[in-house]
Amino acid sequence: MYVADEVADGVWTLDADKFRVKRFVETGRGTHGLYPSRDASVMYATNRLGGTISVIDLKTGKVRETWRIPGGGSPDMGGVSADGKLLWLSGRYHSEVYAIDTDDGKLRAGLAPARPLLARPHGQHALAVVPKHVVHPGLLGGWGCQATQSQGGFRMKLHANAKLGPKGRAVMVRRVVEDSWSLTQAAEAAGVSERTCAKWVDRCRSEGEAGLVDRSSAPQRVANRTDEHRIEAIAALRRVRMTGAEIADCLTMALSTVSGILKDIGLGKLSRLQAPEAPNRYERPNPGELIHIDVKKLGRIQGGAGHRAHGSRRRSPRGGGWEFVHVCVDDATRLAYVEVLADEQAITAIGFLRRAVAFYRGHGITVKRLMTDNGSAYRSTLHAIACRALGIRHIRTRPYRPRTNGKAERFIRTMLGGWAYGAIYSSSAERTAALAGWLEFYNWRRPHGSLAKRPPGARLAELNNVLGSYN
Repeated sequence: MYVADEVADGVWTLDADKFRVKRFVETGRGTHGLYPSRDASVMYATNRLGGTISVIDLKTGKVRETWRIPGGGSPDMGGVSADGKLLWLSGRYHSEVYAIDTDDGKLRAGLAPARPLLARPHGQHALAVVPKHVVHPGLLGGWGCQATQSQGGFRMKLHANAKLGPKGRAVMVRRVVEDSWSLTQAAEAAGVSERTCAKWVDRCRSEGEAGLVDRSSAPQRVANRTDEHRIEAIAALRRVRMTGAEIADCLTMALSTVSGILKDIGLGKLSRLQAPEAPNRYERPNPGELIHIDVKKLGRIQGGAGHRAHGSRRRSPRGGGWEFVHVCVDDATRLAYVEVLADEQAITAIGFLRRAVAFYRGHGITVKRLMTDNGSAYRSTLHAIACRALGIRHIRTRPYRPRTNGKAERFIRTMLGGWAYGAIYSSSAERTAALAGWLEFYNWRRPHGSLAKRPPGARLAELNNVLGSYN
């Protein structure tokens, strides 16, 4: 364990198990930040009062070399780039950001490697940023900074037939310009002041019909707007995974301002620094090659409809218990089989599996594989024996990855909207009785988005009659 001591001007090495001091390494004035290299061979210690960076060998515990900021500086907080080639540091007292080559300790800034990346112009306190160098091309795939929100354009959507909307103004102006009404008469007819009427008449005469549209109320210039160069600096620090509070402390800005800027440029969450996971969509070519099974709990209906019907949870009776809707979907055809059962125990799940296999067999489908989540019923020995007896290979999803079983999850969502919550039921028995009709509609008549707007039954007929299609 390593602890930077700004007062003692060095780094303490502690035994993490016994929490005892092993040694003290003197580095430089104002030691504040510690950043390990990507290969964990050295530790970079920033000495913000001395303007230096000490490179500590983690094997020997000694300072290998010391890098000095040319012209003085205050290296403080930062981090190592994703490829380990650059050490990004903020200049706490100099309004600077440094990009240091971890191979030779020199500062890199385009064609002037001896100058800091973000330098303060002589006699000024604003940051002067070279935008193309703020984001290292090897960092996060070379992502750029999103443009800030534009202040132009019309933000208010007025009703076109409003009393004094564009049409109302045109009528009022036409009465003055073409019909020779006085400003007083036209203003009184429109229900506005004479001054307002004169304003729209002047605009129409100078700009034409375009002058009758509302102008933006946003000021053309905001005196205290954050400078674009400083926004680039905030983005650069964010990309070394610094928090909003750390960035605000480094750049001496309000945390609320930094947070708002990070949100505007799309870096409000650290997870945005990672590339989104590519979708992994798949579909088995043959019916029965893989079926998906899942369970959805639904509250029992007792004493009439619940809060979804009358809008009050206080009137809904409590303690009615649960019903368990077991669903099964074929991967290739999306043909579904559903039952409402009393629980989700292993014996119940096995019985449902046997009846689902029989249902698909009745439609000419032989089930070969089964995918479920990691529920206790599906992890049980009884369920494994049942799958072996049926000649089915059982596949379980990875923990906390329900989208792997996405076809069942998507079907449950469709089922809830079309059946469970699609009508008002007075009892659970009435809801269960309506399931068969909705399921028949889903399998044989409802257009399915992933099947080119055809129902699962049509896809089943197509795949089961491949030879017949060539007659």
